[in-house]
Amino acid sequence: MKSKPKQKPAAAIISREPSSAYSARPPAPEEHSSTFTVGDFIVEQNGTDPIDFGVITGLHENDVISVRFPQGELYSFASHCQPYQEWLNGII
Repeated sequence: MKSKPKQKPAAAIISREPSSAYSARPPAPEEHSSTFTVGDFIVEQNGTDPIDFGVITGLHENDVISVRFPQGELYSFASHCQPYQEWLNGII
């Protein structure tokens, strides 16, 4: 008697579609406490690390933001960032 091949549970199937911040539902304004908005040009500096420039592509809970940096799209904390204009006025 032959046994039927078992089907994989839905959780075990891996999607082949690329993950993208643009495909996610945009968060409601009350879901984040950031003063930033999507599209803001920011400067990120964490401690003594070198500064990095980027554009905000998403706002998330707990002060987390998605930022498009030259090296790719990464997450950051809003507390590690400041608006580019504010940073520029501070160095002039």
